[in-house]
Amino acid sequence: MPHATSVTQLMHAFGAGGTNVAEGYPRFAFTPTQRAIVDRLPRMMLDSQSTPFAALEANAQWALLLGLGQRTAPVGTGRIMSYYAAGVAIDLVGRVLAARTGTVGVIHPTLDCLPALIRSRGPRVVPISEARLRRRDPLAGFEAIGGLYIANPNNPSGRVLDPEELRRLAESCARRSVALAIDACFRAFDVEAQYDMYAVLDATGVDYVVIEDTGKLWPLGGVRLAFLAFPEHSALGIPEASGDLLMNAPPFAALVVAGRDPRTTGHEPGDSPPGIGRLVRRARRWSLEGQHVADPHARWHAEHPPLGSAAATRRPRGSRPADLVGSPEGRRALSPDRAGA
Repeated sequence: MPHATSVTQLMHAFGAGGTNVAEGYPRFAFTPTQRAIVDRLPRMMLDSQSTPFAALEANAQWALLLGLGQRTAPVGTGRIMSYYAAGVAIDLVGRVLAARTGTVGVIHPTLDCLPALIRSRGPRVVPISEARLRRRDPLAGFEAIGGLYIANPNNPSGRVLDPEELRRLAESCARRSVALAIDACFRAFDVEAQYDMYAVLDATGVDYVVIEDTGKLWPLGGVRLAFLAFPEHSALGIPEASGDLLMNAPPFAALVVAGRDPRTTGHEPGDSPPGIGRLVRRARRWSLEGQHVADPHARWHAEHPPLGSAAATRRPRGSRPADLVGSPEGRRALSPDRAGA
């Protein structure tokens, strides 16, 4: 491709020849579970119109995040925003970083689209190497930056910051009032990245935003979701900046991501988890052999709260989905004044 000057141009060039290499729309062969979900799409379209939106959205978030070990992810707190594509979420991160600072550090190496999106919002982009991010004080010498964008795992190198490395980086950012943006879109493909990142970040007090994405597991030709999660003390203004975008996930996409029948009352241990949950388990199996598992207790099928339960509220620590069915918490979560939240 002699005229291609970027990875994005190469993707388009290959696509014109009939070969899809675009990472956002990989064409995986359907598993039996996925085929069953596809066969239910007409019914799911109807169900998405009658199921309370708060339950649809929270169920989709639980499906991905709990399955990947993110036990303290702020589902149901108002601190996870849903978007219809990761590119939209990343662009919004660039927007809020630009409102905060004129200089943003970006992990290097990375795909060209990430610094391009941030640069398009106005800030000067400064590359920061993966090796530097592992130092005791990663931002020493980078006093001019007000924001830092990294990927964990990184793309294209696959490097992962472990919990201690992430803690040092977050503390380095917190000391300098640098906002930390973490692209975790490839977390499902490396068990080393499936420790509870939110617990690490929250303990440091850093102002952060984490980008999560279902599209890398099962994009389904574009029926996918991305999430932005942030702490209670965040000053980035992510909800406000989202005001001119789609504020909530498309209901149909949320139901497909969770891969569930909204009349289902829950899963028992050992049941086959549908949709994203099964893909999370498969991705974990691909990378388990000979490796340390960051969170060996992460189980989508045992932890995922059912639609029609308290999916829209924070689940009490130690409780199981069945504990909330018919409970006061469950009834409050799906009360009429919250159903359209």
